[in-house]
Amino acid sequence: MKNRRGELCEPQMLFLVRGSWNSPLRNERFRTSVHPQHCDVLRQYARAGGRTETFEDDLRGITIMQFHWGGIPEPKDFVPDETWKSLHEPNPWMMQLFAIPLGIVAFIAVGALWFYGTDKKTSIFEPAISLAPILVSIVILIVVHELIHAMVHPQFGRSRQSILGFWPSRLLFYAHYDGELSRNRFVAILAMPTVVITFMPLIVTIVLNLSCGLIAWISTWNILFACGDLFGIILLLSQVPSDATCRNQGWRTYWKVLNCQ
Repeated sequence: MKNRRGELCEPQMLFLVRGSWNSPLRNERFRTSVHPQHCDVLRQYARAGGRTETFEDDLRGITIMQFHWGGIPEPKDFVPDETWKSLHEPNPWMMQLFAIPLGIVAFIAVGALWFYGTDKKTSIFEPAISLAPILVSIVILIVVHELIHAMVHPQFGRSRQSILGFWPSRLLFYAHYDGELSRNRFVAILAMPTVVITFMPLIVTIVLNLSCGLIAWISTWNILFACGDLFGIILLLSQVPSDATCRNQGWRTYWKVLNCQ
């Protein structure tokens, strides 16, 4: 069999990457598109050894996260029965009402840590930035914040069950996982952007005796944007046992303890 360059090659050692034939790398995983006429070749590759499933199925299983405009999508394959308990949580507007004061308190506390906790008295108001760069930095901060959420999902967010979205009517950005999660993983997903963007730069600055007003500004504003995450962590830790499994149905969160009699 010949490839597009006219070179002879073994059919069972070929694979299709983004619609073109390339050199064989048997242990690599790629984002792929499989044309139906090549399925027999891919099956021959699978029979050549090294795979527990067909190479065709392996290629089709490589997916990326979804992007959604609107409310958090409700899964069609999940209908909570009597074994699932509903988390006592407010609707989106009430959640914002409760979470924003919590975020303001956290914002003041982190700003104070930046000013009084660093030797050089780093102020979050130090950088003299015009409005346009501030708005751009806020958009970038929100995107990075949600991507960090997704990276804590199973498979590091590289599955169709990970969904990034924006809910215009609620002014809400979200990273949603359409599947079951342990309670502790759920908490880790909510907490990770605050750990990475807010507290890690603060700790590094204190340890290395640095001063950067822009980093302090990003760190402090991030925890204000994370007010919903902080409120969600409080709800989970106060209501859900540590060995429970959680799942969302749209906005609502359900949980249950597995293997209980």
